[in-house]
Amino acid sequence: MGIYAQCTDFAKEKGLPLVNSDGYVSDGHLNTLTMSEGEEINMHRPLYKGLSYRIVFIADENIQTIGILVKDSEKRRIMNKVYKGKAVIWDVTPSENLELTIGMLIPYAGLEEMKQGCVAMLVGVRN
Repeated sequence: MGIYAQCTDFAKEKGLPLVNSDGYVSDGHLNTLTMSEGEEINMHRPLYKGLSYRIVFIADENIQTIGILVKDSEKRRIMNKVYKGKAVIWDVTPSENLELTIGMLIPYAGLEEMKQGCVAMLVGVRN
């Protein structure tokens, strides 16, 4: 099984149960990627007024720390967090339509061997 398939399976197994709870339903997109320490990725995501969203960020056991930076179209910071652990759940209900840039960064752990692992962002919606 290739790395891409492994990351997709990881997101389905670990992320979907977190998204599909408390009345939220996955939007069907699995945003998965294999990342190494020092890498950063930016994704764009619209959020619409009147809907409640659950955004889940998960990482496999190889990735110990993830930085998350969320900005709106005016580059205002909405979320700026560094976390250690396996998952972050962010529930948000925008008061206006938003076009978000969601950045994820895997910081260097300072070890001789660079770590690499699967990260994923999943989104659920509740009316």
